[in-house]
Amino acid sequence: MFALKMTPRPTSNMRVESEQKSLGLCLKCAGRLSAATKSPMSTFQPRKPAGSPQGGQFDSKTHATLPDPVNNTSTDIRNKDISGHYHDLDINHQSVMNVTGDINLHDATLTEVELREFSTNNTHVEGSTFNKVDIHDSFICNSTAANLTANNAYVAHTSLTKNQLTNVALNKSIFTSVDAHALQADNLTVTGGNFENTQFISSTVTDSHLNGSVFEDSWLHSADLTNTTMTDCTFIASNFNYTNMNNTTITGCTFTNTPFNHANLNTTRMTDCSFTYCNFSRSTLEHVTLDGSTFSGTRFNIADKDYLTDLEAAGRIQMEGCTFNADPPVQP
Repeated sequence: MFALKMTPRPTSNMRVESEQKSLGLCLKCAGRLSAATKSPMSTFQPRKPAGSPQGGQFDSKTHATLPDPVNNTSTDIRNKDISGHYHDLDINHQSVMNVTGDINLHDATLTEVELREFSTNNTHVEGSTFNKVDIHDSFICNSTAANLTANNAYVAHTSLTKNQLTNVALNKSIFTSVDAHALQADNLTVTGGNFENTQFISSTVTDSHLNGSVFEDSWLHSADLTNTTMTDCTFIASNFNYTNMNNTTITGCTFTNTPFNHANLNTTRMTDCSFTYCNFSRSTLEHVTLDGSTFSGTRFNIADKDYLTDLEAAGRIQMEGCTFNADPPVQP
């Protein structure tokens, strides 16, 4: 009788080995191929960098594996380095905690995202919208934002120093215990904001607009507010000492317990404003346009006495309980 010799059915591994042999792969390369097939595939698909030519290479930089914002809206991101380039993200109802990394974020929409203990020293945001984004206990410095709109943001106990903002709009946002010194902002628009214990010391906020916002115990000491407008804002126990307010327009604002010592008020316009217990004793108002404003319990430089008295006589301003103090004598 003839013995039938059964040929075993080729397995997937046998096929792989056959293909490897036919291609002349070395055992070392085959080992790498086997290891690669066991690794889970990332769900992140890298995009071409903006401006890449047709047929160019995909961005090869490392990207964080962010949860799918559509199918995994409840997935949190924790304890990760999320450095990378991200485009067209739409993230909703997520918590991002204890993360680090330098990010390039373009054309993104973040809605009800909680960002805590985020540390970055070189992040760039462009053309994005943040809705009800909560930023706490974070360090976001030396970064840039352009063409960004933030609605109902809440920022607390966070460092935002040495950042650059261009064409940024903050609407109905709250900042509490925020250090934003040395901020560089051009065409910043703040509407309906609330700033408490926020420091803008030595910041440059030019050609910008502050509307209907409240600043309490907030310092703009040594800031540059050239060509900025303030409309219907309230400043309580804030500080404008040494601030450059050249060509600044202030309309319908209320200032209480706020000093302006050594401030540059050249060509500043103050209309329909109220100043209570403020201090201008080491500044000059000679080149300030004052109309419809009221000063109560406020101190002025003695050099401005004639100018302010004439304005009051003309009915352009009102003064009550104000004093004029000479500068203290220069020490030898």
